Amino acid sequence: MRDQDWLGHDFSCMLDTLARRYGKRPALHPEEGGWEQEAGVVTFEDLNTQSRLMAGRLSAAGVSAGDRVAILAENSIAWVYAWFGASVLGASVVPLNTKLTWREIAFQLEKTQPRLLLVDEPHPDSDAVTRFATERLAGPLTTGITCRWLRDTPGAPFPVLEAADEAGPSAAGRDFSTDVGMIQFTSGSTASPKGARLRQDALIATGAANAGRWMVGIDDVFLGASPFYHNSGAVFTLLSAFLGGASVAIMSRWSGDRAARIAQSTGLTVLIGVGTVLWDFVRSWERTGGESRIRLVATAETPGFCRQLHDVLGAEITNVYGLTECSPTVALGDLRDPQETRFQYIGRPHAGIEVRIVDDHGHVLPAGAMGEIQILSWNRMIGYLGMPDDEQPFTDDGWLRTGDLGSLSPDGYLRFHGRIKDVVKSGGENVSALEVEIFLKEHPSIVEAQIIGVADAKWGEKVVAFIEFAPGMTLTQEELKEFCRSGLAAFKRPKEFIPVERWPLTGSTKISKPSLRERLASSGHAHSEA
Repeated sequence: MRDQDWLGHDFSCMLDTLARRYGKRPALHPEEGGWEQEAGVVTFEDLNTQSRLMAGRLSAAGVSAGDRVAILAENSIAWVYAWFGASVLGASVVPLNTKLTWREIAFQLEKTQPRLLLVDEPHPDSDAVTRFATERLAGPLTTGITCRWLRDTPGAPFPVLEAADEAGPSAAGRDFSTDVGMIQFTSGSTASPKGARLRQDALIATGAANAGRWMVGIDDVFLGASPFYHNSGAVFTLLSAFLGGASVAIMSRWSGDRAARIAQSTGLTVLIGVGTVLWDFVRSWERTGGESRIRLVATAETPGFCRQLHDVLGAEITNVYGLTECSPTVALGDLRDPQETRFQYIGRPHAGIEVRIVDDHGHVLPAGAMGEIQILSWNRMIGYLGMPDDEQPFTDDGWLRTGDLGSLSPDGYLRFHGRIKDVVKSGGENVSALEVEIFLKEHPSIVEAQIIGVADAKWGEKVVAFIEFAPGMTLTQEELKEFCRSGLAAFKRPKEFIPVERWPLTGSTKISKPSLRERLASSGHAHSEA
């Protein structure tokens, strides 16, 4: 099956199909020097067997169809088994971003109330996992959440998820057009992250559609460095590879030098990532002096960037446009398209997905005109978790409002022009300006805060904060950074704080962010900081 043929089918069907089709071919390569290395390469038959045994372990821990399973862990083979095993049972997976602080993770746990929380490796937030272990029964936030450690580790703060001798029950036959397979949190343009409810079959069909555009085959090896808790790792990497018969080389934390070694040892052919990651890899690869087998790089960058990368690596480059709410791919460069077309445009929407460009009044614009991108698709989310129908981002005729600016060529190729919504894209992560502003204003010395994104060579955009202090109060740059470390993930923390005494206002007396950007550019503050 390919592409939309997967609609209406579940992970149980996918695992059986892959095992039958690719058998003993490699599916997963354990991380070099990682805790799973002794187990060796995982074949597609192994992937099927072990995922079903994981379903048995989860079932024994009390998980059944309709429940939610949260995963707080870095990339690993066990992460894949946990996702697929929960999906076989018909449970919804809640991937938790390990970069978040415990405050932010607790918010997502409160929203989803999973039956089971699976953890592995110490969380970067000091003692957070241990603290949760001792406090998990102390209040209403965590009532009913059971915690299990993914592997047998001395000193683990939770009981280990016990082994199972037989496969868990399959939820085959459920209605996967309405069942939620995964809840992915996205900051979007609001203060609090929103949980996008994605269907199992939509995730699978999207991976198959990606594989088709990229002409993925059994000799391909993907680098599994993009976090599995994001769709960049879960769908762009894992599902796109598997559904084309390719394998994935696991990498738990990014390191350009380690990625270059993995490329040499596995014969890496497909690389997916944001600009900073890709150039880091290039620099490390050049130091090795080896011959690259990379044939494809998928990214979301400018035409100039794509040309540079092509010249250096000699690989085909495809651009991607997607969003969590669409599982996540909407339009994707096709390797059958001319190279210059793939540089200039994202690509055409996947078959069966429609894109229209509208003005501020919702009127459809002609080819070449710039406006909001709206999407009608088979991989659209069911909706945001816990949000009333009248607040969901859908038009009356069923299109998804993205808040992104784009245009379409006369022959239907999409071009992305930026974001309408107030989001800073830093290091591949979306940062809600409003979320950071609200957090900053929790400090008693701050009465107003405004966040903007500034172009930055390292991060793509860096987060910059304009701050108005309460009368008679002030904080140093280090004090402000220390406060942010207490409650914001590293990628959300402002790189620079600029004091403001008088705000520039619009005609409607709102603070003018364009004026703040102009002030920043003219003041010489817009230098890049680590």
